[in-house]
Amino acid sequence: MSDENKKCTVCGQKLDEGFLLDFGYGNQYPTRWIKGPPEKTYLGMVAWSDRENVGVRAFKCVICGHIELYGDAEPWRTKKI
Repeated sequence: MSDENKKCTVCGQKLDEGFLLDFGYGNQYPTRWIKGPPEKTYLGMVAWSDRENVGVRAFKCVICGHIELYGDAEPWRTKKI
């Protein structure tokens, strides 16, 4: 199904595409899905750079406001810290 034809799973109406934005320490990034449970580094941050990760696409219903999230089919390039 193309993105233009996505329908809300709650009320069946049209979905508008958007995105979720992560903020942190002066940076802004689109949200990612990271494989596996969260694990902390010795500095207390979340370890993710060596894991499979994909972009998250968000769609909001124009009528009821329901938000649906979809993971991209292809992994994003892994960021090495």
